Amino acid sequence: MNISHRSSALMLLSTLTLALNGLVTQLLTPMLPIILLLFLRLLLPGCLMLATARARFWHYVSFSALKNVMLRAVFITLCQGFFILALYKLTLIEAVVLFSTGPLFIPLLESVVYKREIDLFVVPTLLLMMIGLIIQSLTDQGITLRWELLIGLAAGFFNACSQLCLFQISKEKTPVLVANGFCFLIAALFSTLFFILPLFVGGLNAEFAAGSWVVDNAWLMLGLLVLLAVFSSATQYFRSSAYKLVATGSELAPLIYTSVVFSYLLQLTILDSSVNGQQLLGISFIVIACLMQTKRNRS
Repeated sequence: MNISHRSSALMLLSTLTLALNGLVTQLLTPMLPIILLLFLRLLLPGCLMLATARARFWHYVSFSALKNVMLRAVFITLCQGFFILALYKLTLIEAVVLFSTGPLFIPLLESVVYKREIDLFVVPTLLLMMIGLIIQSLTDQGITLRWELLIGLAAGFFNACSQLCLFQISKEKTPVLVANGFCFLIAALFSTLFFILPLFVGGLNAEFAAGSWVVDNAWLMLGLLVLLAVFSSATQYFRSSAYKLVATGSELAPLIYTSVVFSYLLQLTILDSSVNGQQLLGISFIVIACLMQTKRNRS
């Protein structure tokens, strides 16, 4: 298998495990409060990746990669926090689509971080995305602002921030499992701040305490948590390995949206939940906007 095919195969495996990760997370949402689920979603994969690295080899994070590791840990905490909150409010396919809008924000972030000139092509793609959001907000009474869509969009923005850091980390000598393991472990520590946040912001208490300890089968919850750790670790490993094989992240960006297809199939088959025509039209506008931007990036 040549490098091009190998990198594509690794990226497809990462999008499949990402979709499975989203499915498992949504199955856990009725069982656990948001804050605890966020903490476990970060802690368990971090421990698993570092334990695997310890068994196979051991290598500390290089000093040159430490800044990006710390920065990515912050972005992962915010990204996963908004994503989990979106899963409490939206269907799996809606949350994954909004989570995957990262490439739309990457040109804007690169202009700030790397002082690159903004390509005006980003304007029509952002407009298409906004049209998709508006379509999903339409009701019989007109346009009703759905805050959950903005929450999902925030997950996409911080996902873009995380991806920029991940691409930089993948070019360092630090092994994939070690770098990502430390990212998730540090992110888990950062996420503990959310445990005390509702004490200072009363309005957040109801949202952050959403979900409860409703467990009919403790073994089922334990099994789902194990799968959560495995799928999260696999996603990070496959994606980092894919990035190591290419010159720029935009070469693999179009394959990111296969996670939308996988998520839609999982929603239909396992969750037994369909998407209505209005939702599908809004989602289509957002996906088209993302594909246009990634094609532009590649050219």
